[in-house]
Amino acid sequence: MNMKAVVPLPAFAQRLIGEALRVTQHYTWDPRRQTGVLHITPSILPIRLEGTLQVPPHPERSRVSSHWRIECRIPLVGHKIDNCCL
Repeated sequence: MNMKAVVPLPAFAQRLIGEALRVTQHYTWDPRRQTGVLHITPSILPIRLEGTLQVPPHPERSRVSSHWRIECRIPLVGHKIDNCCL
């Protein structure tokens, strides 16, 4: 499944990029294994976000656990963007 969204940016990034960023989100789910992968791609930046999601069985409620990999290859500010995502 693909989705498009507009994401507000932190103040330091707004000076360089603008108030918001358009992103595409692509979800892939495996219902039998109750796992999924989420890829988030910004429209104009060299940033990559990939999340592995799992919904383990629980008798009373749903719980999602995730593991993320974030790469931002923008000189001087890339590490700040990486840290904002954590």
